[in-house]
Amino acid sequence: LNNTLFFGTEWNGLFEYNIQSSVKPVVQNEFTSVYALAEQFNGSTIWTGTEKGLYAYTPENKKFTLHKLYTDTLDQSITAISTDKDGSIWLGSNIGLIHYFPASKDVFIYTHDAKKNSISSNKIKRLYKDAKNRLWVGTDEGLDLFHTAKNSAERFGQALNAATVNVNCISEDNKGNIWI
Repeated sequence: LNNTLFFGTEWNGLFEYNIQSSVKPVVQNEFTSVYALAEQFNGSTIWTGTEKGLYAYTPENKKFTLHKLYTDTLDQSITAISTDKDGSIWLGSNIGLIHYFPASKDVFIYTHDAKKNSISSNKIKRLYKDAKNRLWVGTDEGLDLFHTAKNSAERFGQALNAATVNVNCISEDNKGNIWI
């Protein structure tokens, strides 16, 4: 963002690196671990997934704003973030897949159940939007393609030929192949 690279660490928070200067921590007292970062399409906000929930960080004024998504009795960790052009945000968590609309504060949570069109696990590790704008969901039980228009998932765990597969990374090559 504006020639500055932001990166999150476990236990040490958020850092920024600018080519003209060295690495320096972003000062805050809200959280200790950053699991996911995504720039909002307008370029003024960096969504930050932490062990304490979702924060919007505005580099211009160096301010963090907590976006309370649900009750404190649930795990607050946000482990993955993918922004949509409509301003909504898809979030990975330890309680399922979350679709959040910051403007209206609406929150929809999709969880694993016995139905074959649900996500394969509530522990989301990674999210990836491919070139066709499809949402891929990496979990601790495999890979899912989440059909956002139907709010249903297609599971690919069986194709991976393993009982349990932690999907930690998802990418796409120039031919449209998905790599995990």
